[in-house]
Amino acid sequence: MKPFVGMFFFVFILYLPSSSFSPQIETDRNYLKTNSMESHIDFINRFKRFSAQFYRTLSEVDPVKQKDPYYFAEGIGCTENNCDPSRGKCNKGTCECIRGFANIVTENKAQAVEGKYCSYTQKRQLTAFLLEFFLSFGIGHLYTERWIIGVFKLFLISLTCGFFSVLKFLNKGVHIEDQSKASFTILTFASFMLCTFAVWQLVDIVLFGINYFPDGKGIPLKALW
Repeated sequence: MKPFVGMFFFVFILYLPSSSFSPQIETDRNYLKTNSMESHIDFINRFKRFSAQFYRTLSEVDPVKQKDPYYFAEGIGCTENNCDPSRGKCNKGTCECIRGFANIVTENKAQAVEGKYCSYTQKRQLTAFLLEFFLSFGIGHLYTERWIIGVFKLFLISLTCGFFSVLKFLNKGVHIEDQSKASFTILTFASFMLCTFAVWQLVDIVLFGINYFPDGKGIPLKALW
């Protein structure tokens, strides 16, 4: 008899908290479910309002005013005489450049070169990026005709390598504790230049990667997409 009594009390104890707290648990669940549904509805409503506002903003923008003069020569009475079909196409009086070609721009206006628009062949972003990534001596800048930066960067890394070469020659066969003060000075300066070049190189790779740099004439590079 005692085992049955014990089992009865055991089941009663297990059932008691369940029966006592289950309404509260169910209430909490309903509360969380209601809040979650309200949050989703609120998010959807905010997204709808944002979409409507964004659409109104776009509809108020004059697309003609947004056309980049590097790729669109507007109001020129476009014909095959001033818009080479192999480099651009006419659309409502505008010469639209084919991918890989651009206009020379002066004062935010496309300029004709020898009577032709879209006459400039763009430098390629991918080529500039790969040259700068693998050669690392300013070759990407030189390819895009950014001569001053490219030559200065090439000079900097050449000078750094020259300092390390001189340092190696001066300290040939000399233990580190016997090195002169001049050697340590050269080592410090060369290390600083090497760190500067490393940071510069990292920044250049990132900026070429996002197509930030134009070429030497200020024309955007031909993007990957």
